[in-house]
Amino acid sequence: MRTPLDLIELPYSFSQLGLMLADEFCREARERGVHLSAEELEALHRARLLVPFYREAADPRALRAARRSHRWAFQLGHWSVPSSGELVEALSEDRLRDPGAEPLRSRRQRRRTVEMRTYETSVYVYCPLQLSALSFLRAPIANLDRHRPRGEDEAIRLKAPAGWRREWVSHARVFRDIAIVAAALEPAYYPRITGHLRLRGEEDIENFDQWREGVSASSLLSWLELDADWLTGSAAMLLGEADRIDPLGDWAEVVARADAESWKLLRGSARRALDLRISAELLLACHDDLAGAVPSPPRSRSRVRGPFDRRLKSTRPLDEMLTHFGLSPHPRLVLVVEGATELLLIPRAIAILGISGDEDVISVQNAEGIEKDLNALVGFIAPRVKRDAEGRTLDLTRPPTRLLVVLDPEKRMRIPAGRARQREIWVERILRAIPDGPGNATVREQIDPLVELMTWNTRGEAFEFAHFTDRQIADAILRLPRRGRSQTRQAATSSVAKIRAAAGNLESMFPHSSKGRLARELLPLMERKLERALTNGTAERIPLVKVLDRALELAYEFPRRSLVIGLTPPGGPR
Repeated sequence: MRTPLDLIELPYSFSQLGLMLADEFCREARERGVHLSAEELEALHRARLLVPFYREAADPRALRAARRSHRWAFQLGHWSVPSSGELVEALSEDRLRDPGAEPLRSRRQRRRTVEMRTYETSVYVYCPLQLSALSFLRAPIANLDRHRPRGEDEAIRLKAPAGWRREWVSHARVFRDIAIVAAALEPAYYPRITGHLRLRGEEDIENFDQWREGVSASSLLSWLELDADWLTGSAAMLLGEADRIDPLGDWAEVVARADAESWKLLRGSARRALDLRISAELLLACHDDLAGAVPSPPRSRSRVRGPFDRRLKSTRPLDEMLTHFGLSPHPRLVLVVEGATELLLIPRAIAILGISGDEDVISVQNAEGIEKDLNALVGFIAPRVKRDAEGRTLDLTRPPTRLLVVLDPEKRMRIPAGRARQREIWVERILRAIPDGPGNATVREQIDPLVELMTWNTRGEAFEFAHFTDRQIADAILRLPRRGRSQTRQAATSSVAKIRAAAGNLESMFPHSSKGRLARELLPLMERKLERALTNGTAERIPLVKVLDRALELAYEFPRRSLVIGLTPPGGPR
C-alpha cells in the first residue's frame, strides 16, 4: 500500500479537497456529530486509531530565529495548511514525515515558549477523506479516559480491553488505506462526483483537462499497486457502513442529486454517511473507468437492496427518482387560456381564493389566440414511461400533468364538434409520445382523461363577456389611451353589445392599445367582484371560479407516485 508521502509525486494532489490542521478537523468532526478536542484527537493518534497524513516540521532557520526573537515565535504560532507546492518543498528539505512510520510527538513535546509566545516546532496535517473514519471511531472515543483527574500535562489515553483495541486498530488501518487511495483518485474523479472543479491560481483548466484526459484508471490502479477487486470490496464496505448509520434511508438518493455545495448543510450521522459514500464513489468511479476490462459492480434488481444500490452515482433520471418519492417540479395541471386578460386576472383570482399559487400545482399558460398550435406544449407535458419487467404495464417515471384548456369560442371552436375534434388532436399527440400508445385502445382509454376543454360559460362567451357587463367593459375601454374623437359612454356600451352579439373581438374598439391594458383596467373590478362573492357565499356563480374549482379537482385526482398505464384491459387482451 502506498503512503501519504507517495501522494506528493502525483499531479494535482489534494487540489480538490485540500488538507486541514487538527483544529479544523475537530470542527468538521463536530459538524458530523462527533465532538473532539485537540487532546482527544491526539489520544486517537496515540492509540493508532486516527493517524494523520503528515507531520510538517518548521524550517530550522525559523526555529533558530524563534529562539532569539518573539516576532519569529509569533509567526510559528500561526501555522497554515500547506499547499501541494509547500509539501513538495518540505519533503525535499526533509521536513515532512509520515506519522504512520514514527512515534507520536505530542503537543507538549512540540510546544515551545519564548517571551510569553507559545509556538509548535511541527504540526500534524489531516486529509478530509479521513473524516469517513469517524463512523467507526465513536466507540473508541467513548472509551477515552477524559473524565479521570489528570495533571496539567498528562495526556488523555484510551482505556479499553486489549481485544477491542486490536480490532479497532485493524479497522483504523483499513480506513487509513482507503483514505490514501481515495486521495490519489481525488484529483481525477472528485470533480466528476460533485460537478465542481477547484484549481489554484497558478493552474488553469486547459492544463488540468489535458492531464485528466491523459491519465487512465488502469495506470492509477497500477501506481497504487491494487486490483479492481480491492476497489469494489472496499467500496461495498463503505456503502454498507453508510447504510447502517444513515438516518435518511432511501432519501439519501435525493441528497446525492443535490448540488454538492448543499451537502455541507447536512449534520450528524447523515453527514458521516455522505463522507462514506463520497469515498466509496471515488473508488467506484475509478472502477467504472476500467470498463471493458472489468465489469461494473451491478445494482440489485431484487426487492433486497444490493451493496452498490446507494452509491452517489445516479442510475435513473431525476424525474423518475423524484416520482419515487412523490415529488416533481412538473405541474399537476396546465391551465391554458387564450390571452393577456386571463393571464393577468387568473393569478390574482387564485390569490384571493386562497388557492396554491405554486407552479407545481397549476401552471397558467397563454395560448396567445386559438389559432396557435399547442402540440409542442402537449408533447412536453405528455407522461414519461418505461416498460415494467413483465411487459404488462408502463410505469410512469414522471407524475401525470393534466391539461385544461379554456378558450374563447371563435372560428372552429364555436361549435361543440369543433372543440371535441381539437381535444382529440391533443390526445393523439400525447399517445404518440407513449410507446404502444397509438392504436392501443386500452392505453387511449387511460390517457383520454388527461385532456379537458372548457368554455367560460354555457353560452360560449369570451372571458370578458362571461365576467363583465357591456357597460363595465365599455367604461374600461374608455379609460384606455386613444387617438381621435372620444366616444360617449352610451355609444361605447352599444358597440360592446354589438360585438358580444356577433361573438366578435373587442380589440377592434381600441386599435391603439392592447388587451393587456384592458385587463389592468378590469382587474380592480374583478377583485371587488370576487371579494363580494366570497362574503356572500356566491363565488361559485363566477365562471372563473368554476374553472379554477375544476382545475383543482383535476390537479389532485391522481397521486404523484406509483402510477402505471396498463397495456392490456383487465382480464387479458380483448
